[in-house]
Amino acid sequence: MADERDESRVGPDPAAVTPGEAAAARERAFWETRRRYHELDDDEAGRREKRRLSKESRRMNLEVRMHRYARSHDEGPDPADLRLPPLPDDEPFRDGDEPAGPGR
Repeated sequence: MADERDESRVGPDPAAVTPGEAAAARERAFWETRRRYHELDDDEAGRREKRRLSKESRRMNLEVRMHRYARSHDEGPDPADLRLPPLPDDEPFRDGDEPAGPGR
């Protein structure tokens, strides 16, 4: 059973995942855990699973909060990376057959 949990946490190559994608995946996992928590029954097995999910949820919530804190204190991605590229020129694209006129 412990091996199954370890295998489920293994995802894509960590070097290929951007910090933003990793944070989004953590946040999705957090909300999925919360949803599963509220769907469990109130019997012994359900309470045991709720304790496990609650512990996992607190850990994930801490990771999400740490990421948000880092982003809010300029320790996140470089703001220059978030800028859009410049807009293309106003001149329309020509295929070369038409002469460039004043109205074109």
